[in-house]
Amino acid sequence: MSISPYTLYLDQSAHLDWDWLYTFEQNFWYYKYGQGVKAILDQAIANVSAPTVDDVTYYYTICEMGYFKRYIDVSPDQVSALQQVLKSGDTFQVLGGGITSPDCLVCAGEAFLRNYLVGHVWLSQALPFITPKPHCWIPDDFGQDPELPVLTQALGFTGIGFSRLPGSNSTCPVPDPTQSPAGQDWPATHFDFTWQASDGSTAITHWMPDSYAFGNQLGSPAQASQISLFTNAYLPTQDSDPVQYGAAATPYLYIPIDNDFSTPLTGLQAAVTQWNDNQVFGGGAQATNTQVTLGTFDTFITQLQQNQADYPLPLLAPYNGTPYWTGYYASRMALKTLHNRALRALVAAEVFGLLTRPSDTTYNNALPTGFWDDLAAAWMAFLPSTHHDYICGTANDAVYATEQLPLLRGVAGTAAGLRATALNALASMMAPSEDKYPVLVANSLGFARTGLVAISDVAVPGLDQVTFEGKQSAAQISSEGEMLFIATVDSLGYDASGSLSAGFSSGAGTKGTPPVSITPATSGGGYVLQNDYLIATISPAANWGVESLVDQSTSTDILSGTGNDMTFYVDQGGLYQFGNEYVDGTYPFHPDTDVATTTTGACLGAVVLETGPVRVRLRTVVAYAVNGTTIRYTRDYELVAGEPFLRMVTTGQAPSGYSVMARFPLSAAVTGLVHGTPYHWTTQQPLRTDAGQPFWGPPTFQATHNFVLPQDQAGDTLAALYHGGIPAWAHDADGALVGCLMRNTPTSGGHGASGTDTGAHTLAYALRVPGGLGTPDSGAPLQEALSYNTPLRGALLPSQTGVTNGLPQRDSIAAVTTGTAILTAAKPGSFAANSDSVVLRLYSPANQAQDVTVTLGAGLAPSQAVAVTAAEGPWTGPDQGVSLSGGTVTLTMTNALTTLQLS
Repeated sequence: MSISPYTLYLDQSAHLDWDWLYTFEQNFWYYKYGQGVKAILDQAIANVSAPTVDDVTYYYTICEMGYFKRYIDVSPDQVSALQQVLKSGDTFQVLGGGITSPDCLVCAGEAFLRNYLVGHVWLSQALPFITPKPHCWIPDDFGQDPELPVLTQALGFTGIGFSRLPGSNSTCPVPDPTQSPAGQDWPATHFDFTWQASDGSTAITHWMPDSYAFGNQLGSPAQASQISLFTNAYLPTQDSDPVQYGAAATPYLYIPIDNDFSTPLTGLQAAVTQWNDNQVFGGGAQATNTQVTLGTFDTFITQLQQNQADYPLPLLAPYNGTPYWTGYYASRMALKTLHNRALRALVAAEVFGLLTRPSDTTYNNALPTGFWDDLAAAWMAFLPSTHHDYICGTANDAVYATEQLPLLRGVAGTAAGLRATALNALASMMAPSEDKYPVLVANSLGFARTGLVAISDVAVPGLDQVTFEGKQSAAQISSEGEMLFIATVDSLGYDASGSLSAGFSSGAGTKGTPPVSITPATSGGGYVLQNDYLIATISPAANWGVESLVDQSTSTDILSGTGNDMTFYVDQGGLYQFGNEYVDGTYPFHPDTDVATTTTGACLGAVVLETGPVRVRLRTVVAYAVNGTTIRYTRDYELVAGEPFLRMVTTGQAPSGYSVMARFPLSAAVTGLVHGTPYHWTTQQPLRTDAGQPFWGPPTFQATHNFVLPQDQAGDTLAALYHGGIPAWAHDADGALVGCLMRNTPTSGGHGASGTDTGAHTLAYALRVPGGLGTPDSGAPLQEALSYNTPLRGALLPSQTGVTNGLPQRDSIAAVTTGTAILTAAKPGSFAANSDSVVLRLYSPANQAQDVTVTLGAGLAPSQAVAVTAAEGPWTGPDQGVSLSGGTVTLTMTNALTTLQLS
C-alpha cells in the first residue's frame, strides 16, 4: 500500500525513575547535573505557556504522578498556570497517570492496577482539569509480560508503549529486525501492532526503535538534520517513489524525546519548521516523504486507532516480550517478598474493614476514625515499589540500603498493623459469647476455603480442640507459641462461631493413619512427614533435602533425585542479568561443583519442632563451604493436615559472586513451565532466536507469580510449585526444576547500576504432588497458591462482653456462586464521587467468556451495579451484561478481569 505522506510525531517528555542511581528527593531537586525534576517541570510549563512558534504547537507529557505530586506540593502556584494553559489546548498531558512507570513482570498484578488508581485519585483531587491519557507507558521495562493486555484493558487503556525486545544488544544480539523468529510475528518487522493476550484482551502497541531516548539525538538546540535518523529507523524501502517505510503499518511514525531526567530541548519548533520547509540536506520532508510535527503518544495512538479501517494493524496473539534481562527476577529478594507481603496485608485490611459494615449506622463501628485515611496513605507509600528499578532490585547499593529497603520494610509493617487494626475492630463488634475462649476467623480471599489458622501470642496450656457449629477438630500450640487449627470460612468473610477448649480425641485420616505425622525414618537418620496426600522423607544423605516425595494417590515418588538441595551457581552477571545471558562468555555462570557440605556437628543437623496433630515441622541446618566461605542454611519443612503440598522455608545469604538455587529433579525431565503472571497465567515459553534456539544456554528463567506447573515433553504436569514472591523459575540443562532464591553478584559497570546483596533472606515455597491437581484454566492451582500465601487470620475474642448490638456471627461481603471466577479485591470507592460505593474485582482464569453470578452478603444492599475500569472510571470496553437483582449480580465476563461498582 503506497503512503504519501507520512506524519512523524516528536514527543517531548522526560523519563523520571522514582529512584535508581539517586534517591527520590535527590532526583527531584538535583539529579546529577544540579537540575532535577523541579527544574524540568518548571521549564516544561514555561514552554507550553509560551506563544506558538512558526505555527507549531508545543506539547509536553509527564507519566509519573509520584514526581508530579511532589512538584505541585512545592509549587502550588503552577496549578493556576496549568489551568490557564489547558484552556487553549491539550498541550500538557498526563500519560497513564500511575505513581510510577511500573515494572510489568515481577510487580504484583493488583499493585500494578493500584499504581494507576491511586495516581488517578491524586490527579482528580489536585488537578481535576487534567484527565490522564489511557495508555500504559513502560519504556524502560526489561521485557514484557505476555499477558499484559489483561491489565491494560482492565484499566480502560488503549495503548502500550515499550522499547525493549527480547534479547539484548549488549549481550545477546536481538534477532534480525527484518525476520520473524521461529516463525512468529515480531514487533521489529512492524513497530505498531495489536497485542492480544490469551484471554482475548487487546492493546494497540508501539515498539520504539532504538530506545525511548532516540529523540534526544536531536540535540539542544534541536537540529533539523537529525530527523533523518528517525525516518531511517523505520526501514525505508529502497528505490521507492514516494519513499515507503517497511516497519510502519500506518502513515504515522512516532519518536519519543524521553531520556532519563532530560531537560526539554530548545529549538524544537524551529527544527520542525526547517525540516518541513525542505531547508535541510537531501530535501528534508520532500525527499523522505515525511512531514514532522510535535505531538504526544496519545496523539499517535489515537491516529492508529481511528484509522484501523484503512490501515489495519498486525495482530500478535500473544506477543511474548521475554527474555530480555532476567537476573533481576531474583536480585534483592527482600524487596520482592516485602512487596508481596505488604500488598496482601493492604488488600486484607480493606476486606476486614468492610466486614465491620462501616456505612451501617445501626452498629457502633470499632474502626479508628482515621482508618481509611491511614490506609490510603499506606497505599501511596507502598506504590513506589512498583517502579522498574525498585521491585526489580536494580538500584545501586546506596539507594537500595538507604531508601528502598527501609521504606518497604516500614510499609509492610504499617500494612500489617492496619490489617490487625481492622481484624481487631471486627472482633470487638461481635456479640457476646458464653464460651471461655471464643475465636473469630477471617478470610481476605474471594473464595470459600479450608485452611490453617494461627492465632499469634496465644498458647493456653491444655487447649487442644476447636469447635465450629458443634464440630470438633484438633488444635495445637506451635513452636512459636501460636494456637493452630483448621477452619473453613466463606469468601471475603468471617466466622465467629468457634471456640477453643480441652479434651480432643484424635482420629485417623482417610488412610487409617493420623491426619499428619512425623516419625524417624527406618534407616539413615532422617524423618518421614506424612498426611493423607503425601509422604516426604528428609534425610542427611540428601544434605537434609527431600530424599523422596511420594504422591499417595498413585504411590509414586515424584522426585528422581534430591529435592530442595542448594545449588550454587558462579554468577558474575550483575543485578540485571544472570551470567549466562552474556553469550560471549564475558561473565561466568555455572554450578560450582567444589561446594563441600556438612550436615552434622555443632548447631547442625535436624530437630523436630512440632509433632501435630495439625502441623508437623522439621528444622534442618546445613553448612555449605563455597569458595572459601562457610554459610549455614536453615531449611524448615512443614506439613499440614489436609494439604497436598510440602511447605519449605529456607533462610540464608548468597556468597559474593553467586546465585543460590533450590533444585527439584522431578520424575521426568522438565521441558516447559506453565505459570502465573501478574494477573493471569500463561503457557508462553521464553522466545527463541530466528533459528529456533534459546537466546542463551540453560537455564532461561521466567518471571512467575503464585504458581509454577513444570511440564514434560508430553505436556504432562509433573508437580506444582507455590510461592509468594520468588519469581525466577526455570529448568536446567538436566531438566530439573530450579528456582533462584537469592543472588549476590557485585559485577561493576552493568547497565548503569551495580550492587551487592549481603543480607540474609527467608524464602517460603511449597511443592505439591500432582494427584488431584486442577488445570490452570479452572483456577485451582491459583486458589491453592493464594491460600498458601494468604493464611486465614484468627483472633481470640473476649468472652461475655457487654456488646448489645453485635455483628452477625458469620458474614461475607460477596461470593461467586456460578462460574470459576474468584473475587480478588473488595474495597470502598476511591473517588469523592463514588466514596459511598463498594468496588469488587473479579478474575476469570477460563480464557473464554463465562457467565458469573455474585451473591452479595447481607451487609451490602446496593441499588445499582455497573462495570467500571480498574481505575474506577467509566467502562467502555466489551459489554459485560451486568445486572443486579436483589442481592445477586449477574454478568458475562468476556475477559480475565472485571471491576464492579456497587452503589
